[in-house]
Amino acid sequence: MQYIELHFSDFDCSSELIMAHLYTYDFTGFEEVGQGQLIAYLAVTNYTSALQEELSILKQKYALQIVKKEIQDQNWNAEWEKDYQPVCVDQFCRIRAEFHKPSSRFEHEILITPQMSFGTGHHATTYMMIKQMNQTIWTDQNVLDYGCGTGVLAILAVKLGAKHADAIDIDYWAYENTKVNSIKNATETKIKVGHGDLSQITSSTYSRILANINRNTILESLDELSKRLLPEGELFCSGFLIEEQDMIREKAKQYGLSFQRSMQREQWASMVFQKDL
Repeated sequence: MQYIELHFSDFDCSSELIMAHLYTYDFTGFEEVGQGQLIAYLAVTNYTSALQEELSILKQKYALQIVKKEIQDQNWNAEWEKDYQPVCVDQFCRIRAEFHKPSSRFEHEILITPQMSFGTGHHATTYMMIKQMNQTIWTDQNVLDYGCGTGVLAILAVKLGAKHADAIDIDYWAYENTKVNSIKNATETKIKVGHGDLSQITSSTYSRILANINRNTILESLDELSKRLLPEGELFCSGFLIEEQDMIREKAKQYGLSFQRSMQREQWASMVFQKDL
């Protein structure tokens, strides 16, 4: 598959702000390469006219430079892995690749094959989801990881005692990567990986749902997610900006989801809801 690399440079705002403007588009991943420099990757088929219009607006708003070039998928995978560093969420969880030495200082360690799939833990939203998970009991729970990325959250749920997890993503690379990572962590017998949207999920209800996607997808899916959540079950969600929390909270309330708590990191937010009885 052909991919596009967009190199953003000479901007005086934060890289997080640039990514925030682009997070509703189908980017495969982002890489910060220095002060005022950011590289974004996406499939050629996702380089739409709407995205091109958004890029034009960004160039004017932040006076930045954007250089576009086409690359092969094997090239960006190698680049992504080259500078990959472990992710540590307090003493609770460490996410590492095979070329990192294991550590006994953490309660849980997750081994992944780092690719451009969203969910390696480096992004603020994944980091917050992991911290939120540390505040909930997972023993014997039935879990859905909606928009699983690398499968980190589903894998962690199983390590925390979940009896089963369905993990699904519309990105084929994420689907394949999650299958590989579930095997690496010896969790494959408890994780069923699917490629597609919620309609592909055959299980009816869950006690825990993880949705680390983006604002639009979460808003569009709240009704279906609520239907699939057992009474008093919990929905963990992230992938939206701090200022977008209110609209998600109000929409969730319409579908019988009561706000429990929130967390903020950089410009992003994470929220936990509970299904009403």
